Amino acid sequence: MIASSKKYTTRIGILVHGRHLETKNWEEIVWGKPPTKLGSLPMMVLVALHRGVENIAKVVFGSGASEKDGLKESEYILRYLKNKMARIGEFDHIRNHPRFESYHDLQLLGNLMNTIECQKTSKNTMEEIADAAKVFSKAGIADVIEITCASHAPRCIRDQAVAFEQGLIPQNQLWSIVHGMTTYAHTTAEEVVIIEPPHRGDDPMAKSKIKTHEIFSKLFYDIRETSVKIKTLRAIKTLVEKAVRD
Repeated sequence: MIASSKKYTTRIGILVHGRHLETKNWEEIVWGKPPTKLGSLPMMVLVALHRGVENIAKVVFGSGASEKDGLKESEYILRYLKNKMARIGEFDHIRNHPRFESYHDLQLLGNLMNTIECQKTSKNTMEEIADAAKVFSKAGIADVIEITCASHAPRCIRDQAVAFEQGLIPQNQLWSIVHGMTTYAHTTAEEVVIIEPPHRGDDPMAKSKIKTHEIFSKLFYDIRETSVKIKTLRAIKTLVEKAVRD
């Protein structure tokens, strides 16, 4: 993604990735665990302080298909944030930030919270990115920061790249990722597995007709029945264990 050749502007847009409301340990992923483990929401506040609250022109809360208490995913997350903002100083990174001590910056931060735009129609990550790109484009924003949890960041980077390839992100917008310090329940960021198409010359799979990324892509996206997925994974697990033993 190439930045515009026009005069650089500090107007920044932030997209906070939605989080399905039935996600295990939802609150810890979204909020985190004070004083050191920032979830997506306090990380958004830290990014705003770090980049200058006055430079944040628009914040969009992304949404998936989940709903709760009659609220869309994004609306529920925004309500949650407003209920927790009084405790944002419990995080060391925020409380110790020099701009957090400024009344002016706190006032700007409060104003920013009141102008957050909630998505209400997007159903998945790709739609979330495409819809947000339109909002930022309309607002004249070319610098976009997407915030998500650590274990989902690789997926968001992939979807940003796909969206740009498909023309869903304007060419003058420069997108980046900032991840919080939380991960999916009972997992670590290290457990995230990334399967790239084989590309190195010394990779024997590069010449193989069977590509690992194609197999797993079909497993997760083409096979609909959970029972079939489990059966397939068990078969793969058995073959791998045998290969390791041999």
